[in-house]
Amino acid sequence: MACQHDSDAPPDGGCAGTKAPERGRDTARVAENPHRAALRACRPRNSVGRRGYTVNRSAAVFSLARLRDELAALRTQFGPASRRSRRSLLNSVIRDARGAQPSEIADCLPVLHELLLFAQAYPEDAATERLAARAQDALLTAGRNAIAALPAESGLRGVVNRAEFSLDLCEWLGNRLGARFDVDWPRLADSSALEQLLTLLAPQVGVDGAMDDSLDCPAWLRIARGGRAGGDLRWIIRRLRQCVPSPAAADRLFDGLSLPVCWTLDRRDSRSDLRFPSRPLFLQREPILRTADPREWMNRRLPRPQSLSRSAARELIATARLSLAARQRETDPVTYADQRDVALFRLERGVDVALFGMTPERRLPIETYVGFVAARNRVPCAYGGGWAFLQRCEIGVNVFDTFRGGESALLFSQILRVYRQWFGVRRFEVDPYQFGRDNEEAIASGAYWFYYRLGFRSAETAAARMADREAARLAASRDARTPAAVLRRLARVPLAMHCDPQRESADPVPLASLSLAATRWLAKRYGDDLERAAADCTRRVQRLTGIRLSGPAAGLAPLLMMIPDFGNWPTAQRRAAAAAIHAKAGRSERTYVRKLQAHPRLAAAWTHLARKEQQRAANVGESGEDAPGPERTATGRG
Repeated sequence: MACQHDSDAPPDGGCAGTKAPERGRDTARVAENPHRAALRACRPRNSVGRRGYTVNRSAAVFSLARLRDELAALRTQFGPASRRSRRSLLNSVIRDARGAQPSEIADCLPVLHELLLFAQAYPEDAATERLAARAQDALLTAGRNAIAALPAESGLRGVVNRAEFSLDLCEWLGNRLGARFDVDWPRLADSSALEQLLTLLAPQVGVDGAMDDSLDCPAWLRIARGGRAGGDLRWIIRRLRQCVPSPAAADRLFDGLSLPVCWTLDRRDSRSDLRFPSRPLFLQREPILRTADPREWMNRRLPRPQSLSRSAARELIATARLSLAARQRETDPVTYADQRDVALFRLERGVDVALFGMTPERRLPIETYVGFVAARNRVPCAYGGGWAFLQRCEIGVNVFDTFRGGESALLFSQILRVYRQWFGVRRFEVDPYQFGRDNEEAIASGAYWFYYRLGFRSAETAAARMADREAARLAASRDARTPAAVLRRLARVPLAMHCDPQRESADPVPLASLSLAATRWLAKRYGDDLERAAADCTRRVQRLTGIRLSGPAAGLAPLLMMIPDFGNWPTAQRRAAAAAIHAKAGRSERTYVRKLQAHPRLAAAWTHLARKEQQRAANVGESGEDAPGPERTATGRG
């Protein structure tokens, strides 16, 4: 198996997507009017129309197919001739969609819709953008019946969207969408988990009825709801919140149900219609930028984020949630977004990047996970997230299928620029799954080379040398392709990029090893009494620094107390370390990241402990046992 690889193939949650369209000539320049034949073919003939000639519906459909193909040929072609041809084609779509049968539109609609959405993200002028929006609206209106039969994955206006989501997102969608959002009962493959949960949610006198085999779950819920509006799902969620006060426990119970949900998308929540806040339109009057230099973009001054009111932040969160939900996706930072920690960056070439930090109770234990949704000319086109800790940030980017073959490399560079400057990142990493480990789609698309051409290199020397040799071989032959076996070997280790190659950052702290070291320290000092451990560590940090840790920050107190000589640090350094930990529970985790970066002694101490844990693990692997040893702990005097 040989794999395609293209410099403008964007990453897609672990895959680089399909090969970009061929970079052929501008088809509008090949002939004076390349779609004239298609327009002649759709001229009405059989019944009397407004202009006095007859209408042939099959000709109209044939015209839509031809228009689709001509628009596809012009998708990434820009210039005066292309602009004239594209406008004419869009006007023809508006006209011919009205005359076509919905059942006949079905063949053209999926691809044509994506072309029209792409045209709105990459318009040559404002008139073309408006025409593309009108053409999309005409197509969706005329194809209403055909759309109802499309699969849920399409996310178009009028489609019945089907998915499984987390408890919090289902609760939010139910509150926002009302009665049109509910359980998709025909798709519930196994109701046993729900049947058991209903015995917990039922009133005491109703438990025996909930266990009655003669009633299925929908029938019992109709009785329990008493015919009141709101739907089965909202009843389940409301009772789950009442009966299970712990959010974590409620999450686990709900996830175990594997409960499918559905609703019909409309103008308020379909990917056909969702848009970012208003901004000046960027006009695409030059060829698509196929490549970009991330380091050049990362060094450009990042503008301050746009000021957002509370209501504007809430609506931006809603747009992000719905944009993902319409594609049957969700991410923790978007689902658990804190409206106080939303930042919207309006960047060059029509790019917007919206960052979403999580509410304190949902944040990761040690790392900082901040998600994003990106848009071009207000059309959502990508999502992902960054996992930041000290100077390092693991990055994940997913470009939606519709926008592959566009300026994906530039978009990725802009996202790196935002994380680089907003969080002070000096080293980016990409998890191997993104480019092939346990991900055959990424192997088939050659996702590794997308990152390689942007400047990422394998984190291990042997893999980096293998990649360089393979890159040289590919450069020597246009027809060469990388064997899948080679890509799988390259996908065994992460990719990394130093933001400033002249000033490479230190190797990142091994987070898992640091966590294991803390777990080992707690077990040796406190056994299984973790409540006493948390209280004691928090008390001792307060005694040494004068800072009381609370909320998510309290759980990180052992990371300070496990440092053997922490009590002997100068007072200012102890207080700075505690202040950094305290920021974990603050309004924005950006402060936490920045304060950790400003404390090199703390980073060095954690690195030492993590490396020591790694060495211990290596010794255990060799000897098969873990010999106990003396353990020093931090006290007031050391």
